[in-house]
Amino acid sequence: MNTEENKPKGLRRALWPVLAVVALVAGYGAVLYADPNDSGKTDTADDWSGPNEPAASVGSPEASAESVAAKEELATIEGTFFYIDSGSEGGELWSWTPGRQPESRYKSAKSKLFVDATVSPDGRHLAFLVPGSEYPKVDLVVRDLTKNTERTIAKGLGQGGEYTMDAHWAPDGRPMILTQTRFGTAGIVLRWFNIETGDKSQEIEMHGSFPRPVPRGDDGYDLYYLDLLADGVRDIMKREPGGRVTATGLGPAVEDALGQPLLGLGAMSQGADQACVTVGSPSGIRTRVLNCKIVLDVATKMVVYSPDGGFKGPVLFLDDGRTIGRFSTFVSMRAADGSELARVDEPALLRNLALLTHTT
Repeated sequence: MNTEENKPKGLRRALWPVLAVVALVAGYGAVLYADPNDSGKTDTADDWSGPNEPAASVGSPEASAESVAAKEELATIEGTFFYIDSGSEGGELWSWTPGRQPESRYKSAKSKLFVDATVSPDGRHLAFLVPGSEYPKVDLVVRDLTKNTERTIAKGLGQGGEYTMDAHWAPDGRPMILTQTRFGTAGIVLRWFNIETGDKSQEIEMHGSFPRPVPRGDDGYDLYYLDLLADGVRDIMKREPGGRVTATGLGPAVEDALGQPLLGLGAMSQGADQACVTVGSPSGIRTRVLNCKIVLDVATKMVVYSPDGGFKGPVLFLDDGRTIGRFSTFVSMRAADGSELARVDEPALLRNLALLTHTT
């Protein structure tokens, strides 16, 4: 890939207008919004309701009443959440439906690399990696959570590199998994595996990390991923099925505006119009679970929303434009503009586990 040809021109200043409304707090890496009607108030994760919402003065009766009323009006998030407890015994899969007690769904054997597990969008299948017959290669295994059966989908995969490559389910619900199969001359090589038919795609070579598939509408998928450009700036790249690679310009824009590099791509919306990124050090299980700080508009390079301190884990983009973001003690559902629609308190048992996905 010729990074000079793909390097965005005229985009390095694209996010400067954000400085009027966004600033990075030293030591915390949090992004704050400045409200012209609010002298110095800082929004918090608990009371934040979107960048366009004026707030009452801190400590006033109006502020307390509005906060209580807002929480009372919020709906409860429906559906089921899946979590991974990656312990010394190999790991455990948990599910939780708000209003019910958390349920242990599967506890892996000690030899299984359970930290790389992912759950299908319908909540039926669990995909994970296990040590193969030839170290350090691994096998891809899929477990049917309704029938409690397992089968090996692919053997002898070459994994590793800068970031652990987990298995990505097709976000549009098709029974397909994208995972790394080996190392290529210019990066990693990926394939799609169909768990029902056993078919596999042609090899996809990619120079970068954090690949996120986005449906194209023509039975194909674009891959968005993080890459290092020739000038040392990280950017989010778009790779089309035919191999064409273009830069989004989000990385240079973020670095120019906030003074810190783009370090991780947590998630892409299914329409590829929003990206959840982090500008702090990746954290979580093997750097796979990112604490996303900012939701960006891909076209305008502008911040859509970023609650104080960011999200505890990745934002889950739903197919209707809504998002689910996780905080220290609760999970919040938001509209495309960041306004909060619903929230639910997490059970204490799950608060230190890795959130994988949400199904309806």
